[in-house]
Amino acid sequence: MRKHIRIEQQLKLHIETIEGRLDELEAENEKLAGECQKLEQTSNEAEWRGQKEKESFENKMRTEMLEIEERHREELRNLQERHDMDKVELQQKL
Repeated sequence: MRKHIRIEQQLKLHIETIEGRLDELEAENEKLAGECQKLEQTSNEAEWRGQKEKESFENKMRTEMLEIEERHREELRNLQERHDMDKVELQQKL
């Protein structure tokens, strides 16, 4: 009978230990789940910022390209005008 009581007490102690560990693991799981959610949110925000920075960079590059194209067109017009003036001047000399 004593042996039976001792085994029962050991089983109760073992169950309490396992339940305690289970509670610890559940608490840790909740903590980690919260951290995962925060990391996912941070990742999404970083991705959004990266996308915005990319769009901003692309817009800046597009604007610079348009400005360069406009300068080249203006330079081409000036060269064409100078060429036309030189041509007229040469024709007058002949």
